[in-house]
Amino acid sequence: MTDRPASEVLRRLYWAERLSIRQTAAAIGMSYQGTRRRLQKLGRIRTKSEGMTRNERRPFSEDRFVRAYLLGLRAGDINAWKKSPHTIEVRVSTTHPAMSRLFSKAFKSYGHLMQLAEPAYLPGRYRWQVKAHLDPSFAFLIRKPTSVPSDKGEFYRFLAGYSDSECCWSVYPQKNRIRTSWVVETYDARLIRQIKNGLESDGFHPLLYRIAGNRRLVGKDQKAIHGRRTKFRLVLSRAKEVQALAGILMPLSSHAEKISKMSLILSMPHGDWSKLGPKLRSIRMKTEREVRRYTEEAERAYYTRKVNRSNAGVVG
Repeated sequence: MTDRPASEVLRRLYWAERLSIRQTAAAIGMSYQGTRRRLQKLGRIRTKSEGMTRNERRPFSEDRFVRAYLLGLRAGDINAWKKSPHTIEVRVSTTHPAMSRLFSKAFKSYGHLMQLAEPAYLPGRYRWQVKAHLDPSFAFLIRKPTSVPSDKGEFYRFLAGYSDSECCWSVYPQKNRIRTSWVVETYDARLIRQIKNGLESDGFHPLLYRIAGNRRLVGKDQKAIHGRRTKFRLVLSRAKEVQALAGILMPLSSHAEKISKMSLILSMPHGDWSKLGPKLRSIRMKTEREVRRYTEEAERAYYTRKVNRSNAGVVG
């Protein structure tokens, strides 16, 4: 082999296909030490923990708009933490298949996706925990965002991610007329005020309400984790403004259920409820069926894993 083809083959086998140094050496017919020296000249040798990674991980693309959307998701339901020096784990627990599909679309091109069934907080309910192991370049997701982007393009992509994760698009009748709203509830006062200011600077008129937190929150050990917390609700309810926001966010959204709602708002923002009601009921019934099927699958998967674990501990 000439130097150039040899280098290309080494890169493909060791970094792209993630073979070990010994496997790479056997594949090209070189000695272990000789292969190791060549790899060291071409790039950094993987550490032991990196060598145990079975699935290829792509570094973050550095696209500022993708970054803004992912930070919006992180500000909502998505969790992230540093699992090891070379692994950022992102995860979400959900009963909605639309959220699982959103998560998959956001991260599948960057790392390996996993799904695990688990009990939900409500007794007798089950959900899926979906997670991905990502390259260290995703470390920007570890800390929950405390501010929104100042650039308008990034702001609306951040808002699209946050809306996909946290918001509720409502369509309802009032005196047989169609009414719409966009609502977000959160305990993050600083972030929600910045979102309000960002929308106001573009001519929207959102209303921010303070909701007294009387509910006692407990952790898994039943110990109180918070006393009273103040919750905030941001509401956009002017019909033309809800339609305008839906027009901005729908092309940026990845949440199928919310895209359906936005599409409905854009197609029939005003008029007779009797024409829109059946379409909305159809969306709700479809969502309920999907959620029921998804949680039932989680319950079966959870008990199957539990039985298999128990059987694995039995010595015949």
